[in-house]
Amino acid sequence: MNAMEVLKWARYFDFEAMFCLVIGGVLIAKAISFYLKRTNIFSKGITVKGEVVDFKLRFSSNILSSVPIIRFKTEEGRIIESEYTTSAFGIHFELGMEVTIIYSKDRPTSFFLKEEGGRGNILPVILLVIACMMIVIAIRRVFSI
Repeated sequence: MNAMEVLKWARYFDFEAMFCLVIGGVLIAKAISFYLKRTNIFSKGITVKGEVVDFKLRFSSNILSSVPIIRFKTEEGRIIESEYTTSAFGIHFELGMEVTIIYSKDRPTSFFLKEEGGRGNILPVILLVIACMMIVIAIRRVFSI
């Protein structure tokens, strides 16, 4: 294939549609991965009590947010202290507040709050909606040429 054939082919190739399709696929993969991880931890994880010990200020996208730092003790007696950045829709954290943790036995730093219940499933749904929108945009661009 020479350069002229490549240029001729590229004229019909819609890079924006391909970009939307790739981003849509990546978002679907992330949504499924997050959902499976969360479901696995909630079904097979170990439940312990933890405590909010501090807050860390985060600045991203012109938004200042406060991320709780949670400390808990694993069944093996190991103390884990980590930021809870996953999601905390509708939960107001206070210093010293007791929370119920569900963590992965294989990786204790991977944990969720039991207080979230089903509310934490909103992130995969949002990702899937955005992914579907990206894929629809890609399909419309391809068929409108």
